[in-house]
Amino acid sequence: MSMSRSTIQELCDFVQHKPSQILGNKFFDSRIVCQVDVAHKGDKYEPRIFIISKFRIFLLMGKTTSSLKIEKSFHVLTIKALQVDEELLVIHIDDGGHKKKISVKCPPAHPAIHLARQCLSAIKHYFPDFGSHLPTSIDVTPPTLYTEFSSLPSASPRPCHSFRRTYAALCDFYDQPYREEVSWDVEKIYTANKLRDLKIDDFSHLLPKDLLPIVGVLQYSSYFTGLICDGVRVSSEVIDVILSVIRKSHSLKKLQLRSCALPKDFVTLLASALHNNQNACLEHLDISRNPLDDKKGFTILASVLPRIVQLRYVNVAECALTDKSINLLCTGLYNGMTSCKSGGMQITELILSANPIKDDISSIINLVSICTSLRVLDLSDTGCHLDKLWNALKFGGLQIEKLLLNGCTLGGKRSEGVQTAKEYFSMAVNLTHISFNNTSMPSEYLKSVLLGLAANQQLQPFRLDLDATCEKGSASVLDACIGGIRCETLSLRDNNLDADLQGVLQSLMMVQCLRRLDIGGGNMNQLKKNNKQAHVINKILLDVVKLYSEEGCLEELILSESRLAI
Repeated sequence: MSMSRSTIQELCDFVQHKPSQILGNKFFDSRIVCQVDVAHKGDKYEPRIFIISKFRIFLLMGKTTSSLKIEKSFHVLTIKALQVDEELLVIHIDDGGHKKKISVKCPPAHPAIHLARQCLSAIKHYFPDFGSHLPTSIDVTPPTLYTEFSSLPSASPRPCHSFRRTYAALCDFYDQPYREEVSWDVEKIYTANKLRDLKIDDFSHLLPKDLLPIVGVLQYSSYFTGLICDGVRVSSEVIDVILSVIRKSHSLKKLQLRSCALPKDFVTLLASALHNNQNACLEHLDISRNPLDDKKGFTILASVLPRIVQLRYVNVAECALTDKSINLLCTGLYNGMTSCKSGGMQITELILSANPIKDDISSIINLVSICTSLRVLDLSDTGCHLDKLWNALKFGGLQIEKLLLNGCTLGGKRSEGVQTAKEYFSMAVNLTHISFNNTSMPSEYLKSVLLGLAANQQLQPFRLDLDATCEKGSASVLDACIGGIRCETLSLRDNNLDADLQGVLQSLMMVQCLRRLDIGGGNMNQLKKNNKQAHVINKILLDVVKLYSEEGCLEELILSESRLAI
């Protein structure tokens, strides 16, 4: 039974002036209220009142103000298509996997094209950066609506690209309560400090589900360029939203998910999300301290990485990766660097530490040999066979600044790597930190490294870590060669030098730029306070004093846990 025009107007006026009475308290205003005819299936149209209020669209049924009720409502983000055909507006929605089509016959006072624009205006109000997402998110007909989007009315901007509005809309989308303190923190703290990385840690005091709309903002906001989660265990629901951010964001440059209990198949999910984002601009990827060994996932990731040409930083430390997974990762990076189509990736930091990659390092070698952009290479505690690496470093690693090779493996004195290592260290031009801590170095190997560094006049004073590296006979090598290097920080802890320490200290007096020296730990365990050792101890102490003399530059001496019996 049709209603008179006056009755329709009365219902629309009632809803226009008192929307919250029917729609709920948070829907206290409305963008548009009009009477339409709606068909959900087939051609059976029935009269409804069409309302856009905030970030939702409502369809009301009823013939009197007292009988009005919500037949259906849906969030503007569920809209997947807006198709205008003369007086007809067809809206396709996807609400939690439930796809539906709503056909709306529009009255002359509110033509279909006008309702379509109002729907897009509501999206723009709450998601001001949505313009770049529109072509891939909503199928719009006529296509001119795409170009019109930028000229649709805009609300007064709020801090952080209207974070407050986007957050409020997503609280409704994820069915979570809006928390004013979240908006206040972002508007005041993030704005004042010009922070562009959203830190989940800042909101870890909230319930896990409260994080959904906060993290979700990054899907559509170009203000935030980074997402950081460090040491916070995240729920599967939050991980789903993070993956959605990776899949949809056009501005996410930094992704740091460190020690946050990621699922073992996360690499597969990450690769899929990156694959589905044609506008991915990721520069910094850190998924360290999560057990993520997944050969299938790294196979997929290797095929996706060549397209992420902006990638500069990769950290997969302590992920329990096997050499197969590491090789797949490095193959993907290698292909990204050699791809002419993409213009070439430029990796500056590669951190693979604490993953057992003792055997096959062929892909690491291939990558390092061409990666002239590399500035940090961390293979600490991998057990990596370094003999195979020096040639690659000679080709691609001369610009490296930090070379961390703790806990790796070296060959014997007849190893081919001895001479090649000397050549590399004599040629490198930017080294500022070299570490061989806990890498057992035969005396010939130690000699080649030190002589290489001594011959290198291009290096500025650098840091050299040689904790627990010396084998039998190495003390004499240190005595003979250490005085020729230009290091400002030197660590020689736990090398069992004992009485040989005196000769090493005398050689160090020749290093004019030495500022910090650590000779603590197990270096003097055998020295006891007795008559036989008293003169040795005295000489060591005198040499220590000389290092602090006016002629020397030493500013800090560390003897912790040295057990020097005095």
